[in-house]
Amino acid sequence: MRISEQQLGPDHPSTAASLNNLGTFYWTQGKNAKAKKLYTQALAIQERRLEHDHPSTAISLNNLAILYQEQEKYLEAEQFYKRALAIREQRLGLENPDTTESLNNLLELYQLQDMYVEAELLLLRTIKISEQQLGPDHIYTATTCSNLAELYQLQEKYPEAELLLQRVLEIDTKIYGENDPNVAADQNSLAGLYKAQGRYKEAEMMYMQALRTCALRLVPEHPDTGTVLDNLASLYTIQERYVEAEPLYQRALTICKQSLGWEHPTTQEVSQNYATLLRRVGRDADAEKLESEA
Repeated sequence: MRISEQQLGPDHPSTAASLNNLGTFYWTQGKNAKAKKLYTQALAIQERRLEHDHPSTAISLNNLAILYQEQEKYLEAEQFYKRALAIREQRLGLENPDTTESLNNLLELYQLQDMYVEAELLLLRTIKISEQQLGPDHIYTATTCSNLAELYQLQEKYPEAELLLQRVLEIDTKIYGENDPNVAADQNSLAGLYKAQGRYKEAEMMYMQALRTCALRLVPEHPDTGTVLDNLASLYTIQERYVEAEPLYQRALTICKQSLGWEHPTTQEVSQNYATLLRRVGRDADAEKLESEA
């Protein structure tokens, strides 16, 4: 940073970039006060020397917003996230990863505060822009619809969520083809929605379809297959169909151990689910053995 100040001056945009980098270094060490001071200095330089909607300014805004969120200063965080998102949407476009980051950060902030109305409005607005700029069947439109469906599920607005997940499935089928792993993931999500509503027959059929889709394009030990198997086993467990559930848990656990390792959260979740089944059928010793291995 000193070299940048000496060669270019303390008010140069490159100096601001160096301040941001140093601020991030302090932030990773938990020295938030120092980080905030540097981020604020960087933002001041950028606002003086760059156009008001320059992408570099959005970096400083986003960094400051993260700090404010960690300090539970949610109003300040929201203001900075919004400014960063507006700049990135305008200058970088919806599909840019930085724009996606800003959108996700703001959504996370809203959900952290249970501000579901604000989150819904943000996603509806993003879907509308995506439909206008990229098209109703674009992958970004599908991704945003999926995010909105997840928000509706959190609020148990199942009919609204179902319509969106069905739309996502249709879009992804058009883009990737009906036998693609992305389509299997959509089928798995839709099955989960049915399960949450107690629509077990529909959920079972959709999980089965997801497994068939996985089998067509993925290797047998792929973790996505393990996830669907675990979900289907969970569905059977809810219905007390333990004999059918156990071999699915066994397959899911084998796949996850091989592809992800014992310590991966997905493997741990499958192991816990299987242990729960074992205890339900009175096999406590087997459950304890499984838990000790995990």
